[in-house]
Amino acid sequence: MFNKKLFDNEVAVFSSVMDQMDNTLFFPWEAQETFQKNWDLNAMDFLTMFDKSMAIGTDKWSLSFIPGINRMKQFIQINEDMVRGMYEDLYSDHRDLAGRIGRYEYHCDLLLDQLKETHPLELDHFHSNKIMIFHYLSMRFPKLYTHWQISEMKKVLAKCGAPKPLENHEVERYVKTSRIFHKFLESNQDVIAALSSRINQSQLETSPMALTYLFINSCSK
Repeated sequence: MFNKKLFDNEVAVFSSVMDQMDNTLFFPWEAQETFQKNWDLNAMDFLTMFDKSMAIGTDKWSLSFIPGINRMKQFIQINEDMVRGMYEDLYSDHRDLAGRIGRYEYHCDLLLDQLKETHPLELDHFHSNKIMIFHYLSMRFPKLYTHWQISEMKKVLAKCGAPKPLENHEVERYVKTSRIFHKFLESNQDVIAALSSRINQSQLETSPMALTYLFINSCSK
């Protein structure tokens, strides 16, 4: 899948520069903590629960998710039961991932059509490029999913000598590769030592795949 020696070289560089990284790159750990503390699919006040679960900062990393989160809050007000069902399906991890993503996007299209009936200038639901969907997946299953960085992952695999380029539609390969990365990263003592100086102990012990997000982001530069 990739050259382990080249990968290890990139990991060595990654661990050596972690102390210089911008603080905002470590916000996924905080976002996951907030989500895990508040998420309840059966909450009576679903909109308030969703808002609390998705509460993020005003930094550059967080701002990229705000349009999608705000749109979903509008969708909850239009058809709360449909949105509950969308997350119940998306978070049914025993089901095929591509199918879950496709159904989620399909229902976003339906809800956008309903929104246009009263807001005809609203032309985007902000959930068609997998970035938002993988944000939700990484919040719910932080040890199984990392954020969607397809362009960056392509660069990383190229650096690591992958014989076959990653294609945009290869969702399962993206997930499988990110999990392999994470397995190696979390067992690397230099990486964990560097990380321990940037996040608190409770965040370190949960060992989320946010570490893989950080590596992909750094290695793709």
